[in-house]
Amino acid sequence: MIISDLYGYQDCHWIDMYINQLESSFSIKLIDAPEIAEVDSSSKEKSIMHQQFLQYGINHAVTKLKDMIDKEDTILGFSIGGYLAYLALTKGAVAKQLIAISPTRVRQEERSPACATHLIFGQQDPFIPSESWLKKSPCTITIKQDAGHELYKETKHAFTICQALAAKSSHRC
Repeated sequence: MIISDLYGYQDCHWIDMYINQLESSFSIKLIDAPEIAEVDSSSKEKSIMHQQFLQYGINHAVTKLKDMIDKEDTILGFSIGGYLAYLALTKGAVAKQLIAISPTRVRQEERSPACATHLIFGQQDPFIPSESWLKKSPCTITIKQDAGHELYKETKHAFTICQALAAKSSHRC
């Protein structure tokens, strides 16, 4: 299961890097974050979409994800998509593992998913949790040097993330 960032998959070309590398190892299911959150993504205005996620979209998406996630799933989530999966997994959903890249808002969470969870942040990501949160977290944490919030759109990071995932292939993504 792959969950998009704030903008979803419309006009999203970077996701092809992940699909092309993972499709031979996984049966891939794409989840569009704005769609399951029921936010209006027609404007592509970041501040408007962000506000909609905060007002109602996060709750809508988490409720839906709890029903969609299977215990054998490997979940790959980008930005808000990683956060939505993280939250669903702390509220009753069960998966094999979560890899969340630049998951926004996890810094506000005190609970962690019960499954194997790997959080990946760019060193310059303005949404990276505090050092004390990172130290307390039971999750595996990777900080990518010289990278920002949208590191998941960079070929070199997509390649290393996919290589690690394929090595742990469970055939459901």
